[in-house]
Amino acid sequence: MSFHDIRVLAIMTSMSFTLWQVALIPSPRPRLFILLGWLTLFAFALEVVGAYTTREGVNNSVLYNSYAVVELLFVLIMMRECQPRWSLIIGIGGGCGLGALIWAHSMYDGRSFMLIEGIVGSAMVITGLILAHLLRLARITERPLQRMPEFWLWLGFLVYFGGLPPVVGVIRYVFERDAILSNQLWSIPSFLCVLRYILTAYASNLQARLTHGQQ
Repeated sequence: MSFHDIRVLAIMTSMSFTLWQVALIPSPRPRLFILLGWLTLFAFALEVVGAYTTREGVNNSVLYNSYAVVELLFVLIMMRECQPRWSLIIGIGGGCGLGALIWAHSMYDGRSFMLIEGIVGSAMVITGLILAHLLRLARITERPLQRMPEFWLWLGFLVYFGGLPPVVGVIRYVFERDAILSNQLWSIPSFLCVLRYILTAYASNLQARLTHGQQ
């Protein structure tokens, strides 16, 4: 088994764990976790197709670039679920993120390589919104943050999206000079991805336990 296979297996295992924990939340599930479940399911399907196409030597950049748009929209909808009064700010952020992806597509062929600049731009938008939300949550809530499923969910997203720009931002530059090193750099986003799903799985588990306790 190659190192790439190990990375993919770790990511898919962490995603499966999150889906399992979301499924354990009693109905009616909070809409935030319904959205999390669907987003995770889409991501899992992407990893399955991505692993197969990579093994077959098929360029799958268009799949991951398309998913970047889907993920941005899902995260923005999830943020609006938590902060409905921020609709305008979230909409502006979404426009900036989509604008970055469209600009990257116009500058580079999204069918042959990842839209790095667009992904970095959208990750920065998401990171800014998450930081603002967590700061507000810490300021207004009377409950300990570590007991709030929402806190762990957004912390997982923050770890992932906040860690993408400094790593992914240099991928295109490195790939043009050293494809092997570029492939090694992708292990960092993979690690962040696994950590993200571990934290969101914990958030889902905590939500399930809290819901059971209220019944």
